[in-house]
Amino acid sequence: MQIGPGPFHQNMIWAPGHNYIDEDVFWVFENIIEAYYPTYDHYEFDNDIPRETMKEIIAELVVVEALAAYVDNKALAGLLRRKYFTDSLSENMVLNRKQFVSFFHRVIALFAKLSEENPITTIIGV
Repeated sequence: MQIGPGPFHQNMIWAPGHNYIDEDVFWVFENIIEAYYPTYDHYEFDNDIPRETMKEIIAELVVVEALAAYVDNKALAGLLRRKYFTDSLSENMVLNRKQFVSFFHRVIALFAKLSEENPITTIIGV
């Protein structure tokens, strides 16, 4: 997945300075993104998310990061499965809590930086 400042235009695909996250890992965030941006589509190029919506997404990601840091693995997996995750790949990511929290922290920082600097953040399924 390609993440960068928006809005989307055709010359953005594989643009220098954008950030890339493997789609197998990005699935972890998609249920949260869809909750606040219902037209989000993993396979589309033009997921142009406004700043205010990004702030809501970031706030929810912060909650998940905090849960991952303080709840035991079994409780965390159950809670996340019910509220956020729909597949076993995402659920299994919580088994390595330190990496899971670190990854969430880096994505939150990326989303926050993009939303502070740009009125629109675009997520491109590449």
